[in-house]
Amino acid sequence: MRPPDELVVVAGVMPGPEPGSVLAFRRAPGRHHAGAWEFPGGKVDAHETHASALARELREELGIEVRVGERLWEGRAPGPPAVRVSFFEVAVTSGSPALTVHDAVRSVSKGSAPDLGWAPVDAAFFHWYASKMP
Repeated sequence: MRPPDELVVVAGVMPGPEPGSVLAFRRAPGRHHAGAWEFPGGKVDAHETHASALARELREELGIEVRVGERLWEGRAPGPPAVRVSFFEVAVTSGSPALTVHDAVRSVSKGSAPDLGWAPVDAAFFHWYASKMP
């Protein structure tokens, strides 16, 4: 059970076009963490599983349908409210990402993204993830 003042957030990690790469998205102006790079996703509603929330958020934000895979990593950001973010592998099953809450997308790999200007929890995740990349 989560603390009542904690937000639960999910994020999707999509493979990029090059072997070993993933897609990062930049938050558009006027948004929370504007200009920061992230893995897209959003809040989990009380009635949702992590997988259903992530599929819904990616449909709403990017106009894509996905298959949610395994949870890769979980991190926390201090509050208030405290935020717990779980990062999941996702595979796009339908559509191409349309930028609505983001203004750019790019493929990143181990050596191409450490100084990208990540949102805080996404930076911690990518540091961990890059250590696992070949």
